[in-house]
Amino acid sequence: MHSRRVIFMVGLLAAVATPSAALLAIEASTRPSDRASHAAMARHVATIRAEQLVEVANLQSQVDAILTCTRKGKFYTPSKTGADSDGCTDIEVTVE
Repeated sequence: MHSRRVIFMVGLLAAVATPSAALLAIEASTRPSDRASHAAMARHVATIRAEQLVEVANLQSQVDAILTCTRKGKFYTPSKTGADSDGCTDIEVTVE
């Protein structure tokens, strides 16, 4: 499961990094008056990238918690009463 996580993170980082590389190439080929607007766009893209990386980190922590519970043979339900320190609860089967 670890290799899938690494591939996902590398792909996600490559997708996030691509727009700024394109903006830098555009900036190098433009007039000085256009560079200010391209620099503003680059700052905007950097802000968005930072927000995306925070979201990715949050998702990764949730995936790690789910995997921890799965290894224990339990569900990840941290808000449920009786959850252990990892947020895992026993699997309950009801047969009617």
